[in-house]
Amino acid sequence: MTTQTISQTIQAHYEKYGWRRRESGDFEDFLLLIDNRPLMRPYYEHSYRRLDHYFETNGNYFLDAGSGGNPAQEYSGQFKKHVCVDFALAGLLESKQKLGNKGLCVVADLAHLPFKDNSFAGGISANSLYHLPPDRQTLALAEYHRTMQSHATFVIIYISGYVLGLGKIGRNLWRKLTGYQPPLAIQQNPDISTPPCWAMLPGWFSQQLGPQTEVELTTYRLLHRHISSRFIPNSSLGEQILAGLTWLEATFPKLLMPFGYYVTVAFRKK
Repeated sequence: MTTQTISQTIQAHYEKYGWRRRESGDFEDFLLLIDNRPLMRPYYEHSYRRLDHYFETNGNYFLDAGSGGNPAQEYSGQFKKHVCVDFALAGLLESKQKLGNKGLCVVADLAHLPFKDNSFAGGISANSLYHLPPDRQTLALAEYHRTMQSHATFVIIYISGYVLGLGKIGRNLWRKLTGYQPPLAIQQNPDISTPPCWAMLPGWFSQQLGPQTEVELTTYRLLHRHISSRFIPNSSLGEQILAGLTWLEATFPKLLMPFGYYVTVAFRKK
C-alpha cells in the first residue's frame, strides 16, 4: 500500500465515518478509543488533567495537530488562539463550532504544516501521529518541532510500541497453539476500514529530535477500551480497580511508561 493510498484510506475513514455522530451524540471515532461507561469517566478525566502543567504559560497561538472534531480545549485556555489542523474537513467544521472565534481551522497535511518557524507557544497532537506511516511520522515530528517557539512545549499522545509489539507476539502465539483464525471482517462498517497505525518505540522520539530538545516520556493510560470493557466490572470493585490504576499512573508515570497502552511524549525546545 502506497503512502498516497494510506492517506486516502485514513481521510475516507474520518470524512465518512469517524466524525459521524451516533444517536447518543458521540463521534464514531471517539467510541473507537473510549469505554463510554460512566464508571470510566473519572479515570479518563485524571489522564486529561495530568497534562495541565505542560500548558501553564501564556501565548498567542496553540497548535492542535490532527484535532479532527475533538479540539483539546482543556489545554488552550492560556492562549489567545487555538489553531486546529487536520485533513478531514468534516472534523474541522465540528472544531470550529466548538471553539467559536477563538478557533482557527486549517485543512493541511501534518507532514507539511503551512506555518512559519517558531509560530506557536504550545501545542498537542492527540492520537493522530501514529496513524501516519513511519516516514511521514518523521516529517510530522520535524514540523511540530520547527513550528514551536523556543522553550515551548509540545505534547504527543501516542500508542505504545512496546504494547503493540507484545500484543502481536501474543496473538501469533495463540493462533499457533489453538489454530484460531480471526474473521476477515469484525467491524460494524466493513466499507470503512479502521485507520492503520504504526507505533515507533519510545526511544525513537529522542533520536529524531536530537540533544538540543528536552524529551519526557510518561504513561498516559494503562488501559485501552478493549481491556477495560472486558476486565473492569461495572461495580464498586471496578471503581476500586480504576482508583488504584489512577494512583499508579500518577505516582509512577515514568516507571510505568513501558506498560501503558498510551504514552505521553512531551518535548521542549531549548
